[in-house]
Amino acid sequence: MQQHTISFFFAVLIAICITSTMDANGYGAFSAFILIPLSAVFIWLGKHSRAELGVVVGKKFQYAFSVLIPVLGVSLIAGAALLTGRSEKFAL
Repeated sequence: MQQHTISFFFAVLIAICITSTMDANGYGAFSAFILIPLSAVFIWLGKHSRAELGVVVGKKFQYAFSVLIPVLGVSLIAGAALLTGRSEKFAL
């Protein structure tokens, strides 16, 4: 477990250095793009499994619940705005 902790902190340090350098040189809009290949390299070097990373297929209920919560939240806010008259009904 100690080896994973050291490699994790090393990966975070590398990511901070690269993105800070890109931000300082005016490439702030693109600094997040380097994180994808950097993550892939450290996942490969660390020999992490898909299960360790949480990349597994879940249950259908979990996916339905994750879609339901934002839809329900937006619907409640929109309904409250319509009921109080604080919205443009035909803004589309």
